Amino acid sequence: MKKIILTLLIMSVAFILSAQTLTMGADDATKMYYPVVAKILSEAGYSSELNVQPGGRSISSANSGELDGEIWRIESIQGKFPNLMPVPTPLKTLDFKAYYMLNGSVINSEADMKGKKIGTMRGNKAAEGYLASVDNEVIYALNPENLLKLLESNRVDVVIADVAFRGRSQNPEAIGTLETPLVSTGVHIWLNKKHSALIPSIDGVIQNWGSAKMEGELQAVTKK
Repeated sequence: MKKIILTLLIMSVAFILSAQTLTMGADDATKMYYPVVAKILSEAGYSSELNVQPGGRSISSANSGELDGEIWRIESIQGKFPNLMPVPTPLKTLDFKAYYMLNGSVINSEADMKGKKIGTMRGNKAAEGYLASVDNEVIYALNPENLLKLLESNRVDVVIADVAFRGRSQNPEAIGTLETPLVSTGVHIWLNKKHSALIPSIDGVIQNWGSAKMEGELQAVTKK
């Protein structure tokens, strides 16, 4: 009898967890990845919805428990937001590179960036970590479109952004890239610690997908 009661209790807890809707946070730069994360969560048995906020506000909301988690955050935030826990397997290893206008400042190496005005997205923790080690003037953009305008209007000399940046331009051939990444980091789904019990099943889906399926799913949403 005790075993039956225990089994029913476990099934009840699993049903409650799977029945809830997770409200996941993102900003304007990362919201494109939500369909992939929603599919992962669905395969793990959880429904979800997206809440888009500025990057800093979104991660603070997830840390406070106002949101249930974040769909796309780098691993270096670990410890800075004590209530957030990563799903261990990364969605992707993300490279942040330097981009510049070919008709502007000559940027052939990282050394050429010294003294140049740099643009990046507000809330880009990977770029912020890099910029803390240099003495450049920095201008922050609120969304990817504004960041592109900063570069194409020559208000900044260099932009630090992920590899999707150049493809957002109407004239990508006019934008040069330093091929060696300034920063490389894993990107994870993060959940508020109140949902720690959900992490193993979500991680299992990511592992089952494998890198080839994951890359295909991510490319499908970035090309839209």
